[in-house]
Amino acid sequence: MEANHPVEIIAKARPDLKPATLKQYRTQLNKMEKLFGKDWWHDINRDPKPMIKKIHESDLSDTYKRNLFMVSLVLFLSRPAHTHMKQIEAFREEMDKMNAKYQKDHSDNPDKVISENQKENMISYAELRKYIDMVKKDRMDSEELYTAYVVLESLFRVPVRNDHAGLRLIGLREFNKLSKEDRKGVNYLIETKGKLTFAYYQDDTTTKTRPEEFQVLPKDLERIWRKYLNVRDFTRIHNSARAKYPKGIEIVDMNRNQLSKLLTRVSQKYINKNISTTLIRKIVIHHFFGETKKAKAEQEAFAKKVGHTLAVEDMIYNKA
Repeated sequence: MEANHPVEIIAKARPDLKPATLKQYRTQLNKMEKLFGKDWWHDINRDPKPMIKKIHESDLSDTYKRNLFMVSLVLFLSRPAHTHMKQIEAFREEMDKMNAKYQKDHSDNPDKVISENQKENMISYAELRKYIDMVKKDRMDSEELYTAYVVLESLFRVPVRNDHAGLRLIGLREFNKLSKEDRKGVNYLIETKGKLTFAYYQDDTTTKTRPEEFQVLPKDLERIWRKYLNVRDFTRIHNSARAKYPKGIEIVDMNRNQLSKLLTRVSQKYINKNISTTLIRKIVIHHFFGETKKAKAEQEAFAKKVGHTLAVEDMIYNKA
């Protein structure tokens, strides 16, 4: 007997998939159901050509169309071997075509890497610095604004994703006692007498999109964070009761979505733009490596810190 929803077939065949990935697959499979009916995936002999044509004729973005082909392939490959062979071959061929087109479009026309929304919100590196300085002047107005400021200063130097969300302050001794489970999905700011170090969690399934694990803060950024910790009283709380907080204390009290919304609200308030972490990555990377793409060794080291490959950096982020 088949599962009630095709995502359950995928979950059973691939038990290591994250809940967030399954949630995304469920949304995409619901879209397939809306396009082709509830039992669209039951018939292993169904002609895939009309399905492919209907997906292409829909008003969905090219990216979402690719996602529909991909999730369908995942579903077909999660079912018993040697079923859906016709659909698998056709959908895989279509995926290859769309990937080739994506590569060609972005090679021929680099501006396509930047969406229309990003074009409207794009600012220069100098303008980004000016914006952060505006926030700096008002950082004491609220705890949220101060948090946004220290995160922006960090992104200005190494533009990771929303990896400062839920950041925890911890001593080196306590950090070294953490289990692998304790570190799962949690990023830390390790405090020692001589330095502060970001410790970004590493995920075996997404090693190419995680920032470099240990990153010592440069002295100017360290001073910014230490002042933040003192003003928010985190340093005193942590140092006075380390035994009480063996896993550290949270110093950025929000999840990734909340942090993203905070950064958007702040940029809207100060410069009437939506400055996301993705946009900051584009601005910073293009500033340092966009004109001549020289010093590849230096750029490769920077890409590793940020959490992507050099190829991705050049294709997606290193564009005017």
